[in-house]
Amino acid sequence: MFPYTPDSPDSIYHQEDNATACEIAPSVWVGSYSNCLGDQFLRTKNVKIIINCSPSYAFFHELEYSDVSIPSDLVVLSLDPSFNMDSHSSVEQTFLMKTVAKFNRVLQNYITHFYVNNQTPGYDVIHKSINNTMLQVASPILAGNLQASLFQANRIIKLLRNINSSVEVLIVSREPFGNRLTTALGVSYLMDSYGFDLPTSLRHIQLRDPKFSPLNINYYEDLLIAENLKKFHTENLAIKQNSGGVLTSNFKLKRRQPEDLGDEEDAMEIEMISNKKRR
Repeated sequence: MFPYTPDSPDSIYHQEDNATACEIAPSVWVGSYSNCLGDQFLRTKNVKIIINCSPSYAFFHELEYSDVSIPSDLVVLSLDPSFNMDSHSSVEQTFLMKTVAKFNRVLQNYITHFYVNNQTPGYDVIHKSINNTMLQVASPILAGNLQASLFQANRIIKLLRNINSSVEVLIVSREPFGNRLTTALGVSYLMDSYGFDLPTSLRHIQLRDPKFSPLNINYYEDLLIAENLKKFHTENLAIKQNSGGVLTSNFKLKRRQPEDLGDEEDAMEIEMISNKKRR
């Protein structure tokens, strides 16, 4: 059984007090950046990766002018498939280029350390990504193809956790309980780390907090995300079965297959089709 029930007081992971953030998996937190990007939350966690799932400019602007002190070893990513630099004013472009360059230096330092400086036998590969390619990330803004971006984000998490297994991940958005991209990233993490399929991953996220938005396949954008996630799951399994990558271990949770779910969780099957229209 998955070591969590909604009312279990001794669950190994939990919601943060006052709904600051919700822990959807061990050491993986989801919340709004207005609530989480503060020293009080970050001081109590070993957050080394922040992944934004809102428009990049608004997030980076919030981060720049918040009171939070940014550690020099913090990896900051922005999952923003529709990002387009040309849609911003010249002032905004200048700010974005400066900010992206700053966080890209940290990101590339980690990648260089892993691939170039780590000479331990067998530690020269991470599981391949989409199209059978090695991890290559040119920018902390993960734009364009969603499936490729999900591969990149999950491989970066595994890379940092190979260096430091206690690393915690914070996924943020403007919305208090996430949006469709937050859901997509959380689902892909469960797929990659624990082998869950799409229905199982969605059900688990909804169990963690019922306020998380399900994917509604009556909406075209949600349908596209669901299809990308299905492809991610299929290709990721194939890659892992055909390669001997080193970053395969789960840190606090054993792998569970959908057929291992208990009756209580089966009874709480997520509904992907909702009658509630998105705003």
